[in-house]
Amino acid sequence: FCDIDRSIWIAIEAIMLTNRTRRKKGIKKIRRKLYGDEARIFQHEFDHLEGTLIIDKADELDLQGGKLILDQLEEDYKKC
Repeated sequence: FCDIDRSIWIAIEAIMLTNRTRRKKGIKKIRRKLYGDEARIFQHEFDHLEGTLIIDKADELDLQGGKLILDQLEEDYKKC
């Protein structure tokens, strides 16, 4: 119901703990560049990990539009 501005590409770096790698202590460093939907999804999921909610990123107009949609859904539900 609202469009959140996100980067069209991102560079990530992470550490993967695994017993399958031949590297020291089972630690493998991962570096990736993500583009398009993959980058957008990663940023969305990272927001969850950081505790960031959509209302923290949406502008006031989007929030008002979302409230109108929710109000209509609630009204429709009450009619059932």
